[in-house]
Amino acid sequence: MVLNAEAGSYHALAGSGTRIWQLLAEPVTVDEICAVLQREYEVDEAECAGEVASFLAELQARGLIEPVVQ
Repeated sequence: MVLNAEAGSYHALAGSGTRIWQLLAEPVTVDEICAVLQREYEVDEAECAGEVASFLAELQARGLIEPVVQ
């Protein structure tokens, strides 16, 4: 479970979503996330990149993460 304190809402994560959330504890790129997921799960590189990008966009839309601008 992830809490958005500002919105007062809870969000459930499961499977690879939970693993991605763990990886976000440190600054990480989509490529780095996908490298870990490809080692831990049977997933194609292109499919992984698309799914991770989509998941991160959803987290951002829900106010759970903010993009880092370098």
